Amino acid sequence: MFVFPRKKLNPLLMDDIPPGLFAVYHESGWINKETFLVWFKKFIEHSNPGPKMSVMLIIDGHNSHTKSLELDNFAQANNVVLLCFPPHTTHRLQPLDVSFMALLSTFYEQTRKWLINHPGRCVTIYQVGKLFKVAFLRAATVQTAVKGFEIIGIYPLNRDVFPEYLFAPSETTEKLLDNTSELKIASRNENVKHQPSASSSKTMPTVEPQQLSVCLITKTWVCVSNFFVEHLPQRRPEVWHHGQLPGPRAAFDQPCSSTFNISPAVVMLFP
Repeated sequence: MFVFPRKKLNPLLMDDIPPGLFAVYHESGWINKETFLVWFKKFIEHSNPGPKMSVMLIIDGHNSHTKSLELDNFAQANNVVLLCFPPHTTHRLQPLDVSFMALLSTFYEQTRKWLINHPGRCVTIYQVGKLFKVAFLRAATVQTAVKGFEIIGIYPLNRDVFPEYLFAPSETTEKLLDNTSELKIASRNENVKHQPSASSSKTMPTVEPQQLSVCLITKTWVCVSNFFVEHLPQRRPEVWHHGQLPGPRAAFDQPCSSTFNISPAVVMLFP
């Protein structure tokens, strides 16, 4: 879906666009709750969810995805399960980011050839559709989609896809401060208004979002796994047993007795 920075529809902007793509118009040129709902309705038409076969849509934390009550109600009414990535993890967890977008950016860089062949001119909004078509058709392949799921360890299942060092920032949140150390820190800060109570023996330190982001990786796939356990066993053959959740964090490991399969056959491209 294109989002053009215009108030009114302009058919000239749609010349030579890739097949199946469409456009919305907003004066800011950025996606918002209203324009994302337009895309979401197209997604439902394409995926065709139903009461017996729900569909999971994994999204990031953009306001257009997470702060729209209309979107949430529409998803529930149409048997779509929305799962949001933890903050600062899409570069590791999102198949779209780790495979498709990198290729798309590389191929779109070849627009420089257009500039060489058209000296003295610049790329305007009227050439975007044609130039994007070349890059999109080269990047949007089944192989690219399957590779994205493989890189992040969904299929084939790879519990050790994320190296141990990626979990290092979360070590800070696993350490407790004793009461004495905390009182010394508080006494050095002249602006501290509320010092910790003497009756409390241990207190958790302040947690930054960046520290939490990586340690929530496995938590996200808890939701993904539960969804597939619930919906896929009735229609997919047994392939592997999901015994423990992926990742080195033993605190997140939970046994799962259901057997299910995630196959590349269920991967569907959608613009």
